[in-house]
Amino acid sequence: MRKLIITFAFLFCSQCVLTFASERDLYLLNIEKALDASQQFENSKSLNLREEIKRLFLQIYENEKAHPDFIQCMTAQDSLFYAYQVIAKELYSRLYGLPREDFEFLRFPTQNLIKTREEFFLRYPSLTFSRDEMAKEFKTTTDKLDETLKAFEKQNEEEFLKISKDEEESSDEGDDDEEDEKEETPSRFKINDTLPEISRELLSVNFTMETFRPLDSAMFVFLSGNAVSLSSLSKDETDYKQKFIEILYELFDPLSIPREQLKSCLEKLIEKAPRTKFGIINQIFLPKENLSNIMYLSFGGGFLHPVYDSKFEESYREFQKNRQEESFRTFRNFQARIIAGSLFENPQVKILRYTLIPDEIQRQYEATVREAIDELIKRVFHQF
Repeated sequence: MRKLIITFAFLFCSQCVLTFASERDLYLLNIEKALDASQQFENSKSLNLREEIKRLFLQIYENEKAHPDFIQCMTAQDSLFYAYQVIAKELYSRLYGLPREDFEFLRFPTQNLIKTREEFFLRYPSLTFSRDEMAKEFKTTTDKLDETLKAFEKQNEEEFLKISKDEEESSDEGDDDEEDEKEETPSRFKINDTLPEISRELLSVNFTMETFRPLDSAMFVFLSGNAVSLSSLSKDETDYKQKFIEILYELFDPLSIPREQLKSCLEKLIEKAPRTKFGIINQIFLPKENLSNIMYLSFGGGFLHPVYDSKFEESYREFQKNRQEESFRTFRNFQARIIAGSLFENPQVKILRYTLIPDEIQRQYEATVREAIDELIKRVFHQF
């Protein structure tokens, strides 16, 4: 009997290992497909870099598996945002005490951000769509909206697939007429989450790194090194840094530091910040309770997706199921928005950062920031 129990236990455990390995293999397969779609690793010189990126993504997967009771959300920023996170964490420790080790800053508590989805849509109602409005946008009826959206998504994904394989068809016929028509048609889509006022309130997220979608996916932002909401500040590198410093000013508002002293300190820290051609990734773990209060399923631009969001659990389960199939939809535009101010309210929220910046370089920069902020605060308070 004991031998039978041991045998059964061995078979059961073996099956678990096989299942886990199978999920892991499918994840890596999906990552391979997404990296292929990016067309950034097509020569032999980039093979080592590709393997390094895959190892980074595998760390993300392993942490996801270690948090089964959470919803995983992925967001990416350009590598300069790493400096923001280090500065924010060091400043927070001076103002409020040591922050949690498993919490990286994507915004700062003193920014007076919106904390709930309800409050957000009350302030920005133009980012919501009813089913009737959505049907009108897609030139269909409400009873056929779900079917129309699925067909539109599939067609859209097939077009991206053709582009990734260099099979796109080019045609100039009628382009001028189409452009004229677009210019003549006023669009509510001009108010979206690339506007600084709105982007500070939202985090654009995917539910995995396996999706590659130009502009919309965390994978694209990481590989391109360009966060849409940040790059919209300016295309000029010098001007961009200045506007980025203005974002940092907000963090120091509670201290009333003279602007010239603060500007000098921050400019030096930005110049010393380590940069890479790739971005940084932040993995957010949200507890499943009351999830609808702090996030929503969306279109690009931060618009509420009334069809998917109204059946969030079903939509999310379908996506997770597709991740474990060989026919994973690499180009699917499945994204969400998190109300950024809500992240400080729940102590269960975890935010982990991933970057290709070497660990030693990170430690050196963190020490530089720590010393600079200490000196800045000492100098300011010494004046009083």
